[in-house]
Amino acid sequence: MNSDDFKDELKEGKLYKFDGVNLVELEKDDSVIKLPITKEADQAVKKVRNDVAKVLNIRSELSIVASALLIEGAKSDKVVEIVRSYGAKIYQS
Repeated sequence: MNSDDFKDELKEGKLYKFDGVNLVELEKDDSVIKLPITKEADQAVKKVRNDVAKVLNIRSELSIVASALLIEGAKSDKVVEIVRSYGAKIYQS
């Protein structure tokens, strides 16, 4: 089977997952949004995910790790200073 065999079945703009036999269309999850972040933040989230995976023996989705970090970080009394400092670092580069 080649890629031409799938062209009639696949819809442009849709996401699919391979279930071992077929490509299955993924349903849209309105609870997950695209959020632009810096490459540095992406690397930090991936590092935390890897650290968590070593302890829990599962690999969490990046959206779960990033959400947990953001929700807990937002509770910090220092969040305003942290954002101000990081913004200054980014814009002064």
